[in-house]
Amino acid sequence: MNPKAYLFRSILNSASNQRRGLGRARKAMTRLAEPDAAQPSYPSDVSDLLRVPARQRAMVFLREVEGFTYAEIAELLGSSEQAVRKASQRARTRLKADLQEDDQR
Repeated sequence: MNPKAYLFRSILNSASNQRRGLGRARKAMTRLAEPDAAQPSYPSDVSDLLRVPARQRAMVFLREVEGFTYAEIAELLGSSEQAVRKASQRARTRLKADLQEDDQR
């Protein structure tokens, strides 16, 4: 076995995996970032996600609806796990405040 060829193939495979992951994340962000497009009807809890910015919306959706771990979300979106946790918490706080404000009206 040629160590140089093995190392080259390993690096190439790793780069390909990362590129595919970024492509999936880009597609997910595009789908979640189109608030001007014809909005399908969602149950109220999912439609409430439209109140937060697209990136935070993607994080909360992937965590709460799809069941991804913070580490998986961080890998998909190219962020650190801690950044995903913090942004998700900010999004939940904003949603909570918005929903409480709606209840007071």
